[in-house]
Amino acid sequence: MGFGTFAVTSPLIIYNALTVGYRHLDLAENYNNLQHVKQALSLALAPLTEGGLGIKRKDIWITMKIPVQSINNISALLAEVGTDYFDLLLYHYPFSMFDSKAQLQQSWKYMTLLKQSEAVKRIGVSNFYASHLTKLFDVC
Repeated sequence: MGFGTFAVTSPLIIYNALTVGYRHLDLAENYNNLQHVKQALSLALAPLTEGGLGIKRKDIWITMKIPVQSINNISALLAEVGTDYFDLLLYHYPFSMFDSKAQLQQSWKYMTLLKQSEAVKRIGVSNFYASHLTKLFDVC
């Protein structure tokens, strides 16, 4: 079960979710609250002896949704969240990807290149309709 961070305005909310057992965080650059996620993760990943929860990073699944234009900002987003990798990186919305066939191919190419790095474990899309997926499958 995942904890969505849309409209979260305090690191304590995320920390409390981790305290009660959530281990999947659903983030998006557009939520404008990644600083809260970073603070909560910092506390949760700290050892018990230091007042943290002692959770290991490998035990937390982090899904990050980004707009297409942010594909080149992954290292900055990782730093903003305070992690070395995203378990799942999704294009949040399809809109600008479909301006042209070339744009669609280029957008997905960038995503697949990130998948080959250590920064992203899995890739995908979010809020795509069947018609978007059909076009994506046709060119990619």
